[in-house]
Amino acid sequence: MTATLYSAQAKFQRLCFLLFVLAVSPALQAQEVILAENPPQSYTVVQGDTLWDIAGRFLTHPWQWPDIWQVNPQIDNPHLIYPGDIIQLEYINGKPVLTSRRKGQRPSFKLSPGKRIEPLNMAIPTISLETVAPFLNNNIILGKEGLRHAPYIVGSAEKHLIAAADYKVYVKGLDPETTQSRYGIYKQGKALLNPDNDKDILGYETIYLGEGEIIRPGKVASFLITKAQAEILNGARLLPLSDGNFNSNFIPKAAQTRKIGSIISQLTDGTRTNSVHVGANDSVIINFGSQDNIEIGDVFYVYRKGENIPDPVNPKERIRLPHELAGDLLVFRVFEKVSYALVMDTAMEMRRGDIVVSPYMKQK
Repeated sequence: MTATLYSAQAKFQRLCFLLFVLAVSPALQAQEVILAENPPQSYTVVQGDTLWDIAGRFLTHPWQWPDIWQVNPQIDNPHLIYPGDIIQLEYINGKPVLTSRRKGQRPSFKLSPGKRIEPLNMAIPTISLETVAPFLNNNIILGKEGLRHAPYIVGSAEKHLIAAADYKVYVKGLDPETTQSRYGIYKQGKALLNPDNDKDILGYETIYLGEGEIIRPGKVASFLITKAQAEILNGARLLPLSDGNFNSNFIPKAAQTRKIGSIISQLTDGTRTNSVHVGANDSVIINFGSQDNIEIGDVFYVYRKGENIPDPVNPKERIRLPHELAGDLLVFRVFEKVSYALVMDTAMEMRRGDIVVSPYMKQK
């Protein structure tokens, strides 16, 4: 009964907030570009910069970058910015624009198998890759079936209860004809629940334990653990590892949705956590996903929900305090019903349950 009442109250509060933002935001349309205080006339890009940081030098809201970025058609890949490029602030018909000037030609090179280019000769990323790296490949959100049908470890050659790196184990459920050799090892984490309906499961977190490779296929395959981040027990599940590279050169932009979302969980060091408080450079899970047409690079505002406090003059009445803008976050990985987002700028500490909306629907 109490849970049902809480759910109804949460729905009502979110409905009130939606009606408010729709009233002040009749259409999802671009807002006037606001330059940063005393922006530079030009800036030379250096190694270690990110697009978000550079945008913040020129703009109060870095997600407005697409509104004033004017590509140079004479430059190959004009959306990419490299160390040494010069970003210039100009005015055309009285409106600010940002242009780039490139010194010389960017060197061309060929990738050898299994090798990566160091950032010195690469375009700068939109956000710090070091910050989000643990969540690009290791962390996965699965649907309602979770890991139920994934292959699993049944035992080890050494008959240990806990396996570790360089241990050989046996796996049931792998296709003997598979050409996939590398697999991640996982255990199922907590269910991610819809904030408006705790019976609606949005997905399941999976906890990365390590990885390995098939050394002998079969109905019961031999498998070598090559990396262990946590203890690996019998019953741990296997999922194919992807060698796909993360596109770090996406453009930040305001999310194009009228829906209201929430921060539903926080991510730390590649595993789930129950931490309630969230700060800058933390990664979180929000209940927006590909089904909501969310894309990598979408930016949201986060509002701290106003508390419902007793009226000091009329104790029988309660007062709802205003929602306060807590900061913004940027989506860097999208699943069907949820997404991973990085907290970029904060005016105050964020919490699980805080409201997530498009900047076009911001409180005025």
